[in-house]
Amino acid sequence: MKQKIAALAVGILTAATMVATPTDAMASTNTNTVRGIVITTPHNRTVHNGKKTTVRPSVHVKAGQHRQVHSYKIAAYTGGHRVAYGKTVRLRPGTYRLRVNVSYRNWHWVAKTRTVRTFHPGDGGLAPDDTLCTVTAVDSNSEVTTADCTASEYPGQTTHSSQTDGSASFCPDEQAPYTEGETLHGNLCASGFHAYYTYSTQHYRAKAYTRYRRLSSPRRTLIVKNKVTHKPKPTPVHHSCTVTSSGTCIQGGEFCPVASEGHTGYDANGTAYVCTDSDHDGHPHWE
Repeated sequence: MKQKIAALAVGILTAATMVATPTDAMASTNTNTVRGIVITTPHNRTVHNGKKTTVRPSVHVKAGQHRQVHSYKIAAYTGGHRVAYGKTVRLRPGTYRLRVNVSYRNWHWVAKTRTVRTFHPGDGGLAPDDTLCTVTAVDSNSEVTTADCTASEYPGQTTHSSQTDGSASFCPDEQAPYTEGETLHGNLCASGFHAYYTYSTQHYRAKAYTRYRRLSSPRRTLIVKNKVTHKPKPTPVHHSCTVTSSGTCIQGGEFCPVASEGHTGYDANGTAYVCTDSDHDGHPHWE
């Protein structure tokens, strides 16, 4: 009894294992990873009434790989002959072997430098807060008339400001009288600093690429199945007969009313006739 139970348990375990493990024929796609590039092609396709199916592979770089895909094409083989080739292929029902050819290149990070130019606008008529002016002349009241001014925001520039020619406006100050050669800070409304550029070196990281390389995926099977679908036959349309003034169905060749000229009528069998005056004598017939 124990042996039977054990055998039954083994049989159940074997059956469960067979169900849980899908075979290659049951898979819907084939996926291969070659040199860090993942290539996926379909395994099963179904078409209707012998039509073609469009096959396009999926190609992408596996995460963490320093590679870049440039292009790829798929080839379809039947027997030993290639029957289709391109970025996409259209295949009829049948069994094919698919292979994908990929063009790619590797890359790595490199350190680079570049020169950055920065524009500094002029003072716009207002002297910077850190302007320093050296008095070069004073009037009879010991007030400033001319001065040479510099500012750290405008390195290398010196403005020659004069109150008499209007190039600068000197603010009133409680420290008068002034003397020539005296340095003033923040109490002289000088301006005239012009725009300029500064240049600096910036370090950054960029990708460096190798030459293009090629790889091919292993050949994988594609089965294109055909499913025939029958269109339902159209239901025949039955027309009731067109009756005459006497209440009978019309017949071909009979006279028809002038008012019905150009209209369509049907006899007892459903045959269509058109009321036509082919002789142009005012007496149309069902023709």
